[in-house]
Amino acid sequence: MNNNRQFIGAGIIAIGLFMFWILPFNEYSKLASLRTAIEQNDNLLEERMAIQSQIEDYKTKYDQQANEIRTFVAIVPTKRETAEIISAVEVIASQNGIQLNEVVFSEGTAQTDKNYNTMRIVMTGRGSYGSIRGILNAIERNIRLIDVQGLRLTSDAQTGQLNFEIQADVYFLK
Repeated sequence: MNNNRQFIGAGIIAIGLFMFWILPFNEYSKLASLRTAIEQNDNLLEERMAIQSQIEDYKTKYDQQANEIRTFVAIVPTKRETAEIISAVEVIASQNGIQLNEVVFSEGTAQTDKNYNTMRIVMTGRGSYGSIRGILNAIERNIRLIDVQGLRLTSDAQTGQLNFEIQADVYFLK
């Protein structure tokens, strides 16, 4: 009977050691795969934090350059806006005492290798020599990019004023 007890005790101890060895070993082997997963998640987190940092840097740069971007869009708009150009030309003419007779728009050259297109504008009117110089100065200082290509002056003997024709190119983005 004593032998049976010893065998039962040895069996229980053997089963205990076996269970003690197998269960933690399985958990330990899971630990290695968990470490790998944690490292992958850490790498992914670092990459995402780097991307987030770059996004914040770009946003800061954009905010700093927002004024410059707005100014550029005002200088070279994205669309052909003839109404806005006519309005600006009329304001410039009235400020300089010019009587505009006609404002004609025509398709300009399509710039295939550039990021912009042009639109030709021809303004005809009448005014004094000083007022014509004033309108040319105002066109030069205007926020909108207007490139004067030609100026033709003729004298009107009856009124003593000058008749003019200004040919200019106005730029807009494609």
